[in-house]
Amino acid sequence: MNPYFEAAWPDVHTRLIGYIADALGAVLPPGLVARSEEAIAAEDEMNRWVEIRSPAGKIVTIIEVISPGNREGRGWGRYQQKQEACLRSKTNLVEIDLIRAGRPVMAVPESRLIHRQGTHYFVCAYRSGEWHRELYPCPLRQRLPAISIPLRETDPDAVLDLQPLIDRCYELGGYWQGDYRDDPLPALLPEGTE
Repeated sequence: MNPYFEAAWPDVHTRLIGYIADALGAVLPPGLVARSEEAIAAEDEMNRWVEIRSPAGKIVTIIEVISPGNREGRGWGRYQQKQEACLRSKTNLVEIDLIRAGRPVMAVPESRLIHRQGTHYFVCAYRSGEWHRELYPCPLRQRLPAISIPLRETDPDAVLDLQPLIDRCYELGGYWQGDYRDDPLPALLPEGTE
């Protein structure tokens, strides 16, 4: 994961949401579709996510890519309300948190988010009706994982490989042209102390 992406998160987030919907659309079983969704919250903050739906419109899975606004102030409270509503419903929830700043918002106890050396990012998959949540630690200097996306009970999970999607953001967004001489924000700790 590129820690410099956090400074350009609105663009990276928008790209990543579209790439996730495209990647899932190519592997979903018949009867399911992936759609990019968005809504404007208070203070003109744009929220985006991916929904997997049946053709009749029933939401099967919501995929949230956490933004800095989800981790602070009123955005944190709004996200918590949306998360709770999803967890009480019959909808699967996948949270992809590639942000280091702010407080955690994942649907797992913070004690499970053990920040092992270099691990700042996490993905959590919650299957509707189950207490168990699949947690994927994503160390900063390692490849992002391929994650299981829960679907209907009768369907096998879809696999979403995150690293090629982040690589696509980097390439097509022109981030390879950036100035990487200064520390990203928030600053990284020296290697070996993270």
